[in-house]
Amino acid sequence: MENITEQIRSSTFEAGILIKNQGFGGKLVLRLHQPADEILNFPEWIFVRIWGQPVPFQVAEESVYQKDNRHLVIGLLGISDQDSARQLIGKACSLVGTWSEWFVSESPVPGTWTGANVLEINTGQPGKVTGFQNIKGNPVIEIEFNGKAILVPFNPEYILEADEKGNKMVVKIPPELFSIYD
Repeated sequence: MENITEQIRSSTFEAGILIKNQGFGGKLVLRLHQPADEILNFPEWIFVRIWGQPVPFQVAEESVYQKDNRHLVIGLLGISDQDSARQLIGKACSLVGTWSEWFVSESPVPGTWTGANVLEINTGQPGKVTGFQNIKGNPVIEIEFNGKAILVPFNPEYILEADEKGNKMVVKIPPELFSIYD
């Protein structure tokens, strides 16, 4: 039988990371893992990962707005000042359901990049996208470098440039991620 933490994890997806407070009232900026052209709706509750566990927070009524296609501003009940908000910065934020229930995204789908040429900016290594895994809340692309396949999160921290017409991308992969696959 699943415990409550396992039930939450299996019914949610990681939407993004809380990156900073916004203003003086304890609102936070949520950087989304993928672009959202529009918010369809927003849940009444979110889950913030604290010490590896999903902790529920109720979203303050009419407190969510979109800054741009990668950032939302949200208010949480009980988080009413900068000090309280600051404690949540850097934490992952999950929503119940799936991405498409809450957002409209016209951005390229990671699976369409299979076959794209890749340049890793730190090492100058060329590579090729060989696959895609739709991991709930954190899709990854598989990139092959010198016969070694590496899974890379499909988000702007790693994908610096993506030229869909030219079928190529520039990525920045931390050395630690390369060493995992040695």
